[in-house]
Amino acid sequence: MNINVNCLKNRKIIFQPLIGWCLALLVITVPYSAALGNIFSISIVIFWLVGGTVKEDCRLLIQQPFVKVLVLFLTLVCFSLLWTEAEIGIAFDALRKFRKILFLFVCWVYLWRENIWIERLLTLMLVSFGIMALLCVGVYFGMPGLPEPIPGQGAVLSRSHISQGYIMAILVVMGLSYALNRNMNKIFRAVSGGCAVIAILVTFFMTQGRTGYVCIMAAFVFVAVGFNCSLRKKVFLALFSGILVVFLAVSSPNVVSRMSEVKSDVNLYLSGDVSTSSGLRLSFWTNSLEMLKDNPVLGVGVGGWSITACQQTQKGANTQSCLHQKGPGNPHSDIWNFASQFGIVGCFCWIAFLLIWLNKAWNITDPSRRMMAIGFFGVYLIGGMVNSFFWDVIEGILLCITIALVMATGNESSRSKLCFRNNIVNFKFRKSERY
Repeated sequence: MNINVNCLKNRKIIFQPLIGWCLALLVITVPYSAALGNIFSISIVIFWLVGGTVKEDCRLLIQQPFVKVLVLFLTLVCFSLLWTEAEIGIAFDALRKFRKILFLFVCWVYLWRENIWIERLLTLMLVSFGIMALLCVGVYFGMPGLPEPIPGQGAVLSRSHISQGYIMAILVVMGLSYALNRNMNKIFRAVSGGCAVIAILVTFFMTQGRTGYVCIMAAFVFVAVGFNCSLRKKVFLALFSGILVVFLAVSSPNVVSRMSEVKSDVNLYLSGDVSTSSGLRLSFWTNSLEMLKDNPVLGVGVGGWSITACQQTQKGANTQSCLHQKGPGNPHSDIWNFASQFGIVGCFCWIAFLLIWLNKAWNITDPSRRMMAIGFFGVYLIGGMVNSFFWDVIEGILLCITIALVMATGNESSRSKLCFRNNIVNFKFRKSERY
């Protein structure tokens, strides 16, 4: 008996710190490499499974409302294998993407137990994303040793302008949240504000991706809403932020050009041409709406979006001719993706989860954390309407990390307000007080 107890304690001592360090390496590397993101996220789950805390963690998890909703959602996703028309390989490939929910659970339970890692991860995210923004500037101006910009998308270091736009929006949320908190260290506030400014310049004036424009607009407005002040001031700040964003958009040739392109794409779509970027998105959303009408309760099943969209596009094509159709795999919108594949029930579960997330963010009392939490929510809410953030690797991993950070934050004031220097230098594992 004593041997078993000692073995369990040794496993906790060995594997629990490894989870924290893998989380640290994950937030540092995921903006630059989807492969490393997958490696570290899977390693975190494995270390948790062998770390000797699964039973007590599961008891803790099942008490959380957001976990109950996501477990119900995941159960529906798994059962939808019974009615999906997708090929079994395609269906399981789509199902594999939902392992991010397990990753979210592990991140949350670890951060809840090891509360000090919340501030550490936030600091590392600020540093890592800030370095990425500086590298984007270097790429844009052609500094030696840096890669060439991807044609048509500007200074892109990530897999695409979509992931870069999401990362820069998260950086803006964090930078503004810290800079607006007068209780923070002045140097830290200045550095954070500078990171936000660089991210805005990279997105609006150096990149032609529309995802970044939309997400940063949401970041400004939602951070203003989360600012700790009276309702009148909140409304004023939200309006001022909206006006500022519009001014920046109008001042940027890239934004003006891309918005004109959207207008042209919509006109072409209305005339029957769906070959443009915006036209394809609109056609995907139209297909999703038709799927929801035909299968309102439970949807077309996991992985079934592409084959059903193929049948709709080819007007009467049989299942066999579209059986191997992979296509985009999703309608480039999380809400349409879940509504079409899992029907009203799945859509209801996801919206319920979003409301729980918003409620948690709204009730955080620490000023910086509250602005940050509401900003993270707003960036996903708006950006996820026009992109499939959950479906993609980099965006999906960062989404889970930001949700875990928000959900693990207590309603009490932050345990310690560490300055920028302390977060970097004093990077020492502390054994949990909750064990």
